[in-house]
Amino acid sequence: MDQNSLVKTYHGINVSKGVALGKVFVYSPFVPIIDNAKISEDKVEEEISKFKLGQSRAVKEIEDIVDKLTKAHDKKADIFVAHKMLILDPDMEEEIIESIKNKDSASKSIDEVIKKYKDMMLLNECECIRDKAYDLSDIENRILRCILGFEEINLADIKEPVIVVTHDLTPSDTATLNKEMIKGIITEVGGQTSHSAIIARSYDIPAVLGVTDILKHVKNGDKIILDALKG
Repeated sequence: MDQNSLVKTYHGINVSKGVALGKVFVYSPFVPIIDNAKISEDKVEEEISKFKLGQSRAVKEIEDIVDKLTKAHDKKADIFVAHKMLILDPDMEEEIIESIKNKDSASKSIDEVIKKYKDMMLLNECECIRDKAYDLSDIENRILRCILGFEEINLADIKEPVIVVTHDLTPSDTATLNKEMIKGIITEVGGQTSHSAIIARSYDIPAVLGVTDILKHVKNGDKIILDALKG
């Protein structure tokens, strides 16, 4: 940050070149709440049913996204085909159900099992594999949201030109974003190979990622200049 000016400057990684001037739109996606309390024996089948319901609802949402992207001849449909395969992965499903049978809630079982797979990916030497770990977070959030019956909140409904500022964007966020109204993207995490970077480049939206703690310094409606040439 430049302390010698009324203009505060923050730096990150320029992943999609361009310059944008506009108002900040702070995007706060769904944050799951994990029930860490042990369940009783008579609740096991109920929690397994919750997981199965969330799983089936999540698959339906994914299929709708794939259908929409396929009709638009958008290659990003492949991302969600992979998501569907992960949601229905038999090994992961078996581990989640086994965890519930061991008296963990559906939400804790989903969280713990997916976290195990995510941690394994984050240890990989390949940056592209590490970035894919965040796809698992997207999947987890979708299933947990579907268990609760909440509708998906996405970036499709933005009606005015804005620069989106958020902690991170999931593949689901970026696939549904209104590219006509989103003039720039700023996130606190991510790099050149993250899905946010890939989507931003495919849409020619200027983007700077990895701007640490930017959400502490901006609010909705702030005027901001995004220089994705210099980061």
